[in-house]
Parts: sequence; structure tokens; C-alpha cells
Amino acid sequence: MMKVTRITENNKTAFDPLFPEGYTASEDRLYFGAISDKKEAVSAISLGVNDETSVYIDWIYTDPSYRNRGAATELLDTVSAFLKEMDITGLEISYTDGDEGLDDFLKTHGFVTSNESDTYAVPAGDLIYSELMDALMEKIPDTDRVFTMYERDMSDDIARFLEDNDLEPDSLEDIDISERLSLMAYDETDSPTGCMFVSEPDEETVEVLYFLNTGSDNTAMEMVVKLSRALRSYDYAHRTLIFTDRSGNITRLVENLTDEAIDGYRVDGLRYGVCLL
Repeated sequence: MMKVTRITENNKTAFDPLFPEGYTASEDRLYFGAISDKKEAVSAISLGVNDETSVYIDWIYTDPSYRNRGAATELLDTVSAFLKEMDITGLEISYTDGDEGLDDFLKTHGFVTSNESDTYAVPAGDLIYSELMDALMEKIPDTDRVFTMYERDMSDDIARFLEDNDLEPDSLEDIDISERLSLMAYDETDSPTGCMFVSEPDEETVEVLYFLNTGSDNTAMEMVVKLSRALRSYDYAHRTLIFTDRSGNITRLVENLTDEAIDGYRVDGLRYGVCLL
């Protein structure tokens, strides 16, 4: 018989081996774990918050010696009941294609799973040294309306802008934002009209996490040109740009700048699951 418990400061040491190193240090996630009848920590799950009605699983793991013995089932069932009591209506997960065990497990627990098809990997050189980008850089001078976080303190502007656009400011706290690549655009009254939050997860990758524009098309182009200038200045043409796009904005942008169909850059190998609670 398994016992499920919240993972807190008091007991997280026992569950740390079930997570990547340092994972439980974040205070913005919910952690639950399953304990065997031998008082051993055998399964664990970490949840992040999308919004007030939806959360996502960003880690789930069971000790191999306890798999197929009900630990993960007991864990997920207890978590689902807890979320229902909190009026959470949706539970999501993204995971690697080919993990058939997890895929089958999710399906048996009410998840609808499918291929994730909105992530794109674009060689930075294809974008920043394209003929159209060269033309844009000639047309759009180095603007005084778009700033990187390295150039200007914009923490208050970011919080206000995200709230105004129904995004949670604290959703960025777990992301290692690159201050020299992330940027915001301002209008003539010095009010924020766009943002692009970028991370550098490793020495080969640049990841565009948010790209939001409430201004004109020209504002969007100014942000793209600003990012391209920064990538050129840091000699990042060899890196891969990763975009996750559900709005279609990045899709159109990449196709226009590279003159290539977006499907050529699509990242395969990811799956997405959602369960209505």
C-alpha cells in the first residue's frame, strides 16, 4: 500500500533522488511523492501553474524497482483529487515521443495525447543573415524604442505589461532569462508595447519563450531586428533558435525571413497530453 504526501522542506531530502539535482529548490511548483510500505520514497511528481484553472506536470518519475506496482497510479489519482478540490479543471504534460510506457500510462488515466507540433528549431544563421534581414537592417536603424534588459532596468514595466495582457509575471521566475537578448519595445509615450523573452539554455541554443506585440507590425519588426543585431554581435550564427509558437506569429515571421516553409524547421519527437479533471 502506497502513501501519498506533499513534499515540503521537512521531507524533501528523502525525495530528492527522484528529481534532477536542485529541482525541488523552486518555490513555484507543487511537489507530491509516494511512499512504500517500507517507508521508502518511490515516486514523485512536480506541478507548475499555467493559470488559475490549469496546471502542468513538468516532472514525474518512479523508482524502476517499483514500476508497475501502482505507485504512480496512486500518486496521480491523489494529485488529481487534490486539484479538483482546488477547482483546477485541466492537467497538461509535454514529454518525449517514444516513451511508450508514459504514453500508455497517461491514456489509462484519462489523458488525451497527441503529437506536439508547434516547436521549431531554426539555425540562427538562416534567420539573421537572410537577404530579407539584411534589407530590414538597412531599413530599420538601431532604434531608441527597443531595449534589451541589459541596457535598461524594466522590471516594473515587465510586470505591468504581462498583467495587462493576462499573463502571470511570476511565470518567468523559473526561467533563466538572458538579459542581453531579452527585450521590450516602447511607444512614443514610453509605454511598453511588446516584449521578447529569450533564454540561453546551453552554448548551442537560443530559446524564444515569449514574443508578444500589442503595437504595430513595424514594432514587431524592430524587435526582431534588435534581436538579430544582438545575435550577430555575439557571433551566434552557429546556434539554433528554438521557437514555441501557438499563435502563428512566429510561423509567419520565420517563413517570411528565411523564405522557407516552417515545416522544414518543425521539431519532431515531442508529445502533448491533457486531462480534464
